[in-house]
Amino acid sequence: MPVYIIFTRITTIDQKELEKYWSLIGETMKGHPIEVLSPYGDFEVLEGDQIK
Repeated sequence: MPVYIIFTRITTIDQKELEKYWSLIGETMKGHPIEVLSPYGDFEVLEGDQIK
């Protein structure tokens, strides 16, 4: 059964910790049929507050 998860990062408090997370996330997904459909691209806010 397909599942879709959307993560939205509004602000970054500690860039070094975020980069550490990014470096480790690949290992977490290893062995699972995960397909990232839209990573870190341009976006348009359609509703709500603008994202910084």
